[in-house]
Amino acid sequence: MLACSRCPNERPCRIWKVADLRIVRQVELAALRAWPALEQWDDDGWLLRFAEGYTKRANSVTPLQPCSDAMADRVAQCEALYRQRGLPPIFRLVAPLVPAELDAHLERRGYALVDPTLVLSAPLHALSLPAPSFPLHSMDDIDAWLRAHKAVSGTALQATHGRILAAIEGRLLLATVQEEGEPVACALAVVENGLVGLFDLAVAPAWRRQGLGRALMIGLLHGAHDVGAQRAYLQVVEGNGPARELYQALGMRELYRYWYRVGPFQAPNLTA
Repeated sequence: MLACSRCPNERPCRIWKVADLRIVRQVELAALRAWPALEQWDDDGWLLRFAEGYTKRANSVTPLQPCSDAMADRVAQCEALYRQRGLPPIFRLVAPLVPAELDAHLERRGYALVDPTLVLSAPLHALSLPAPSFPLHSMDDIDAWLRAHKAVSGTALQATHGRILAAIEGRLLLATVQEEGEPVACALAVVENGLVGLFDLAVAPAWRRQGLGRALMIGLLHGAHDVGAQRAYLQVVEGNGPARELYQALGMRELYRYWYRVGPFQAPNLTA
């Protein structure tokens, strides 16, 4: 069994049971597959992921196994690989799977702690899932959904975002809420091996606090149940109080946490 590790914001001395660790590992691996990198290497249980810099999740090292005594050398090798690609070295540390002492080692090297995140999860039968209060518009066209997401979130359209969604091997469920034919909220779900992950929830500013996010979550979970999902999970930044309130009201509960360590960026030396 992997040893219990300390997370920067985790309640102290949580004792992880074997069953807990099994579910954590199942959900963590499903989440990594549901948001695939464009390139991924498995270096003896350390996953090195690259996706042209789009999202930290897809451009970071996720250690899932304890490291050897040569931890410092291994970290240095990872740093070099990311800097060669013009990317900052980022480690995504998952409690309770994070190797002992790695977080402290990265802190000593000047890595900043960024975006402590909760992974919430629950069996679908334990959730409060009434009929959605707004009609959902299901979509099959990734490009059309991305345009809706851009319009709702106000973010720039990213080709890499589309490539990540196209690389998902699980069942992809895309949905929007529309008003007079225009999207005002959107989200997606990925169903694989009985698990459903919820991602990319966005609600237009003028439509927030009206229940659209809740309707999207409920509708996608109903759709996931219809295609065999039994447990739901999602990731939410710890400081996002409104989102946490929404998800917990549905019955989602904290399963585990992760956080990022972002290293100082040094451009590679390209001279001969």
